[in-house]
Amino acid sequence: MAIALRHPITARVDDRASFLRTLLEEYPRFLNEWENSTEEEFAQTAKDNADGDKEIEHTIYSSLCSAFNDNAYRMNMFYQSVFLMCYSYYESCVAQLSKNTKTKEAIQAICKSKNISLSEESLNAIDYLQNDINDLRNNICHNNFGTYRKTNSLKKLSELNIGFDYDDNTLIFTDSKLIIDALDKMHMVLHELCEKLGYENITYSRKLK
Repeated sequence: MAIALRHPITARVDDRASFLRTLLEEYPRFLNEWENSTEEEFAQTAKDNADGDKEIEHTIYSSLCSAFNDNAYRMNMFYQSVFLMCYSYYESCVAQLSKNTKTKEAIQAICKSKNISLSEESLNAIDYLQNDINDLRNNICHNNFGTYRKTNSLKKLSELNIGFDYDDNTLIFTDSKLIIDALDKMHMVLHELCEKLGYENITYSRKLK
């Protein structure tokens, strides 16, 4: 009987991308549930401290909620964090593939060393990831004073209208579209590279008793 198992590197590439995508897709639901639960706690706290006075109860509740309702900030911070996680996923997988093929930590170096040609779609994705997406990553990681670098890339990303805004003073993720798009491109490139390197299913044969 033959048993097919995924190559461990391909499995790592696929599973990590799947986890990050699930994290992005599930966060709005989690945030909504958390907010509802917290607001219920605020309502109970206000009731417990108002001694039956509805006006005081409303004042306490409104005061608690006023410091809490900053949904856009929470969403932006979460998306920035997961964006960096996605870029780290991409870099760590490239590093693993480079180590495994004994080449420099660059997809182009791996392809040149192993005489591999990637599809035009993957080549375009690599250019996008190594330029515009990398510029965004660097600004999030290294900008501490609102002085952004390589702003043309930030403007281009903002003009795509897929969940990212930049206005010279701030950059903000409004939803997960840009990150999921970048993650899908990362996974596409890495998965194709694994296939071209021959990291496909490993088949084991076992005699039946």
